[in-house]
Amino acid sequence: MCKYLLFVPDGYDGTTPVPLVLNFHGSGSNPDAQLAYSNFVELAEEKGSVTALPLGQYNFRGLNSWNTINDPDDVDDVQFTRDIINDLTRRLSIALTSPWSGKTSKDITASQLIWEFVNAHPLP
Repeated sequence: MCKYLLFVPDGYDGTTPVPLVLNFHGSGSNPDAQLAYSNFVELAEEKGSVTALPLGQYNFRGLNSWNTINDPDDVDDVQFTRDIINDLTRRLSIALTSPWSGKTSKDITASQLIWEFVNAHPLP
């Protein structure tokens, strides 16, 4: 199950594809805190982008985190993110023209996601 907080700008009407921003919280945090910390609502509203704030599913000392050590026996953050993107593209009109990701713990997850996205969807 994809757990994420979703912001859809007021002007969204579903007729024109809009950008999707993935805004990941740091280790030990959560989407609500990241939303307050990053202040992405104003920017997303201004730019007309949908913003998803995923909830890290990796348990690090009882806290929400990301599998930055790439433990193959635990959460697959890349697949988790693909599932969120697939869920959102089924429900909303999303323009997946270029990858963009908010900061995560040590930027490891973001870098890995962008690398895998670009390899799966080569840009012209």
